[in-house]
Amino acid sequence: MATVVLPAAALPPPTVVVPPRGPGRLALTAELPALPAPPPRPGPRPPTIERPLPVSPAPQSVTVRRRGRPASRILLGLLVGLLVGFLVFGAAGYRAGTRSPTANAGQGPGQPSTVELLGGDAALATLATAWVPAATGCAAATAARGEQTHASCEVGGLSLHFVRFESVAERDGARQARRQGHDDAQRLAPGATQLLRRPSASHRTRGEYIEFAYVSGDGAGAPIVAGAWWDNGDEPVAAWVEAPWVKRLGSSWTPVRDAWNRYS
Repeated sequence: MATVVLPAAALPPPTVVVPPRGPGRLALTAELPALPAPPPRPGPRPPTIERPLPVSPAPQSVTVRRRGRPASRILLGLLVGLLVGFLVFGAAGYRAGTRSPTANAGQGPGQPSTVELLGGDAALATLATAWVPAATGCAAATAARGEQTHASCEVGGLSLHFVRFESVAERDGARQARRQGHDDAQRLAPGATQLLRRPSASHRTRGEYIEFAYVSGDGAGAPIVAGAWWDNGDEPVAAWVEAPWVKRLGSSWTPVRDAWNRYS
């Protein structure tokens, strides 16, 4: 296919349209649609400043001062309280702890009191005082020769006796018989302690302490009885505990000594 080349003079000149000046140009411009403004470009964000959280002030301790009592009034109140407690409870405890030697815990209705059993004997009551709270079954016994008053009781399975003799000489005669029983105990109930002069466990009395043994009855099967005697110096009074050596004491001095150490 052949290409036709026209000369430059044969081409028509280009048409140039110049918008009119004045109001006409404005009208022409108004006919053109308005282009939307480009959105603003985001710039750098300002730095975020973190503010510290508000700190509430610490609660202040409020000290409440109470009007105190003077020390002298407090001390006086304590002294008064101690005095009242001593008078009330101390007196009651004394009465409960120091039972009258004439009272007997083991006596039942209709039975004679220990006052009647001991005949109002102050020396004999002193000897019996520590035993009375634990003693039971007390009764007046038939007085043997040389005895004025004889009361028998039971304590811990042992036979207990309180005796006022008609004289110191009669008491010494009974004591000598117990000394002979002490010699016999070396054969009948081995282990008896030596003769002693000692205070009682309660320190109410002081006299001779003798462990003794004897054969109760006749015949080969008669039981051996063992016990302990004690008296109160020059007073014509004495007491002793005794029990069958094998059946009750188990061939041991321990029950006799325990009772004496606990109640005498």
